[in-house]
Amino acid sequence: MKHASASTVAVLEPWLDKLRTVDGLHERRPGVFYFKGRAFVHFHEGNGAIAADIRRDEEFERFDITRVKERDQFVRLVLRFVKTK
Repeated sequence: MKHASASTVAVLEPWLDKLRTVDGLHERRPGVFYFKGRAFVHFHEGNGAIAADIRRDEEFERFDITRVKERDQFVRLVLRFVKTK
């Protein structure tokens, strides 16, 4: 999967807006978020699917966020993680 294009990032705007309000998250480029100075969340696309990568430890984990329900779950995951750190 390639990194998400500007048009894919635009589709994600309602969810990105939720992430933009989280203390400690910094969006260095559209759809690329850093937490505590490290790359934390970014997005990919390919074959009609959208995926999100999150770094909770040393490695990124990939989640399918093609569907709205999956996007909502991913945002909740990010919020839970940031609140515990």
